[in-house]
Amino acid sequence: MKSLLYFCKSLYEKMNKYNLHIASFCLALILLIPSLSFSQEDNGGKDVQEGGKKSFFNTVVNKIKKKNKEQNFEISNGKPEILVDKLFFDYGDVKQSDVAIAKFNITNIGSGDLKIEDVKVSCSCVEVSLSSDVIEPKDNAVLELRYNTNIVGEIKRSVTISSNAENNDNLTILLTGNVILDKRNILN
Repeated sequence: MKSLLYFCKSLYEKMNKYNLHIASFCLALILLIPSLSFSQEDNGGKDVQEGGKKSFFNTVVNKIKKKNKEQNFEISNGKPEILVDKLFFDYGDVKQSDVAIAKFNITNIGSGDLKIEDVKVSCSCVEVSLSSDVIEPKDNAVLELRYNTNIVGEIKRSVTISSNAENNDNLTILLTGNVILDKRNILN
């Protein structure tokens, strides 16, 4: 029993040394203890040896480190995919100087982080606001497009979202509408 306690303590210390999580420590104990055989004596702080061979503490730690790296690799190399709730928005008839805002929900339907690298507008008359430029899997962000209604006339603009999405790395949204001259703004 003393050897088992020593094993647990040594394993825990080695895992801390390599910044491994407590969950990994518990998993290692659950998976490895049934397959262990311990000598009845304590080695006074040295690795437990069996049959003249070095303890497999380092092997256990290395296997857990490798598994953690594989899991992190899978997460970081997931494929982000972009989904926008609409690709077209019509502001309709808007009076000059009124507020004209279009909101779009951008959802990451993939398995990796979606990074919005740039949002380009075809005209400086569209102001862009994005709630987050990194969207985790199954999460969303809001893109707000505010049109400058001081420019009277037909609205025909495009907005291109550049991202690391696997399914569409340059997604285009179309904006239409019409800004009507507000006769109250005309000087007599």
